[in-house]
Amino acid sequence: MDDVEVVVAHSQRATLRVGEVFLKVDSDPAHADVEVRAMAMAPMPTPAILWREPPVLAIAAV
Repeated sequence: MDDVEVVVAHSQRATLRVGEVFLKVDSDPAHADVEVRAMAMAPMPTPAILWREPPVLAIAAV
């Protein structure tokens, strides 16, 4: 079983690492929408979005 590591946590978001996956839990689902759009427009490779179930965004570790 993979350990759960709290990467960062504050009043708006918590980011957890579970194995090779980062889980971003956001208090406002609109923030995840912005992040997904920004990752799609980035001119460089970005981590794969594995799944999204608001308020959680799961991305692959790089």
